[in-house]
Amino acid sequence: AMAIADIGPMAEAAVGDLARALSDEELDVRRNAAWALGDMGPKTLAAVEPLFSALRDPDWHVRLYADYALKSVGYGGESSIERLTEALSFADANVRINAARALGDLGPTAAAAAGALRRNLSDSDPPVRMAAAMGLGRIGPASSSAMDALAPLLKDLDPGVRLSAAFALGRIGAASAGALPAIT
Repeated sequence: AMAIADIGPMAEAAVGDLARALSDEELDVRRNAAWALGDMGPKTLAAVEPLFSALRDPDWHVRLYADYALKSVGYGGESSIERLTEALSFADANVRINAARALGDLGPTAAAAAGALRRNLSDSDPPVRMAAAMGLGRIGPASSSAMDALAPLLKDLDPGVRLSAAFALGRIGAASAGALPAIT
């Protein structure tokens, strides 16, 4: 798998074998397959489903490399909103953070994920709250239903969370006018 990764995007013919290797019993095989898929870039779109499954692997390296690979293919585009929304509830905070970022990257087309992102605004991990707020902000006015959950974050103990909440409220626009009392 690592040799294939060195070949990079030209190794498209190996995508199917690498996708199957993500469920191999051997940890090193799964790790290397996920890494190789990430290095291959957008040509690994056919491996999106197995990569999403690998986000639940018991090994954090496999999860990290699978997430890296998914980023390199753009998480499969708009068709992945449901899977990314599901990933917002995974135990691994890094997966939740990256899912929120990916949903934000999809912008208004990810409006269906606003409720799940809203739930992550109360996560105990500040980087997860930050990513959820930024994701909502990048979705824009279509996430205005989360405005009342964003407003209290303007007083969060973490400055990054406060900044992210302010960004989100600003991006939501006129619908966020009700949050102004929380600022004062």
